[in-house]
Amino acid sequence: IFNNVEIIENDGNAISLHTGDFEINHCLITENAGYPISFNEEGKRIQIDHSTIITDQNYLFYNAAGSTDFFDLSVSNSILYSYPGAAPIVYFYDSYGIEGLAFSYNNITGDCNNIEWELGPAITPTCIGNIDADPLFNEDFC
Repeated sequence: IFNNVEIIENDGNAISLHTGDFEINHCLITENAGYPISFNEEGKRIQIDHSTIITDQNYLFYNAAGSTDFFDLSVSNSILYSYPGAAPIVYFYDSYGIEGLAFSYNNITGDCNNIEWELGPAITPTCIGNIDADPLFNEDFC
């Protein structure tokens, strides 16, 4: 569980997750050299709420390789911002076995359905109440 954590200017990925359940609440993740959140292996549930994730990388969430069996990602009430443009939200090497992918009431750069994958069927996330608006960050955040 990550509560009220700021991960800023990390030399690698901000958070690398392995098997398990994870909660990221009221966190700020920005200006990291790697991906904001990377994950591999199977069997994980990731819940993100009231957090701000900013990146200049290709993806906000990145699955390097391997199985996504029993994978569930839920993001709510958060800002997911990529600059200079709308990067895909999630990259999956393999989309087989994804149990849930939901984005609710977020400010997301680009489209909630902007997801890339190498193998497996097309992924259609649940998208409820999201907006795509400039969050008007100042230099302290980007």
